[in-house]
Amino acid sequence: MKKKIFALVLCVAMLAIAIVGGTMAYFTDTDAQTNTFTAGKVDISLDEAIVAKDAAGNLVATGSRTDETQTLQSYHLFPAMTVTKDPTITVAADSEDAYIAAIVTVTGDIYDLIGVPGYDNIDITKLASGGLMAKASTQVQGWNGLSMVYETEDCVIYQDADKANNTWTLYIFMKAAQAANAKVVLFDTLTIPAAWDNAEMAKINGMNITVTAYATQTNGFADCYSAITAAFDSAFAAVK
Repeated sequence: MKKKIFALVLCVAMLAIAIVGGTMAYFTDTDAQTNTFTAGKVDISLDEAIVAKDAAGNLVATGSRTDETQTLQSYHLFPAMTVTKDPTITVAADSEDAYIAAIVTVTGDIYDLIGVPGYDNIDITKLASGGLMAKASTQVQGWNGLSMVYETEDCVIYQDADKANNTWTLYIFMKAAQAANAKVVLFDTLTIPAAWDNAEMAKINGMNITVTAYATQTNGFADCYSAITAAFDSAFAAVK
């Protein structure tokens, strides 16, 4: 009988332990962290002032600028005329920092007017002024193996001459990365010399100036030149 009582007590004790074990509280903790990844982007735009003649006959800014549907402007030129032409690269407000470059292509029978003696190059500053062109006066040699290069505190400008086909291409590299909302004005006016006569004016008939802007990320690149020529290999083949 005593054995039965002891066994019954033992069973009750084990049941009590099981119940306590089933309801026992523990010191616990947990934590989690969610990382949201947003794709960055590089975003630029290129525009210039829309112009109209003023009382003096010069072409001045109207206050409006070109957009995607209005990119071609025609200019009727004459001696001593000043034309507002200000191709401006703008980094968008939501853009990451970017390396900026531009290609300016000039075509026309203009070498006799603004050619560099002894070279096939032209001196674009004889027509264009302001912006980056206002500082394009220091010629350097041996930049990345290229010659006829102009360097300023802001940029480096290399010219690829194709005199036989009346085509000159300027490759402009901004030295510093450009942040959101930055504006880069390549030049702001064209000025026709007062001394040009009918024969000289005839040479600029049909002249074209085309500007194309380029931008790429700064991450992973040491400088603008390496970034732009890597990202736009074909467009910048002449300077590689």
